[in-house]
Amino acid sequence: MKDDLAGFLTTSDSVMHALNLLLNEKNRNNLTHSLEGLSEVAARLSKNSNAIDTIMRNFDKASRMLGRNTGTIERAINDFAALGDTLSTLHLSQTLSEAQEALKKANRLLSTINEGNGTAQQILTNDTLYNNLQEATVRINRILDEFEKHPKKYINLSIFGGKEDKKKKNQ
Repeated sequence: MKDDLAGFLTTSDSVMHALNLLLNEKNRNNLTHSLEGLSEVAARLSKNSNAIDTIMRNFDKASRMLGRNTGTIERAINDFAALGDTLSTLHLSQTLSEAQEALKKANRLLSTINEGNGTAQQILTNDTLYNNLQEATVRINRILDEFEKHPKKYINLSIFGGKEDKKKKNQ
């Protein structure tokens, strides 16, 4: 037993020496600061426990809501995937390229009209055509008014030979 006790004391002495080396001043200070930090974290958690509880309840509600709407979410994802497939078949780059080419042609046409001395440019910049059309409209309205007032003067309509037959008889 004496030998066992001597072995135990030697082992205990080695352990104590290792603990003393481990718990030197620097390590004790570090351990103290770590424990103080843990204490602060615990105090903050305690102070914010109501907020943490609210967050956890909201997370639980959101999780249950997602669970109830899994089918709807799957349909939305599938619809979005179908939309992506549809968009990929639309050949958007070709359509945009064609639209861009059409705009270039329209710009060239407008530039030609703007710079040229052709009919289109004359119509846009010269009041003569407008004035002539306005004058012609006034004249046509006068003729129509005259026609409405005196239609017999302009139309000789005889269903049964009326005036022509009388002219032939008179000759």
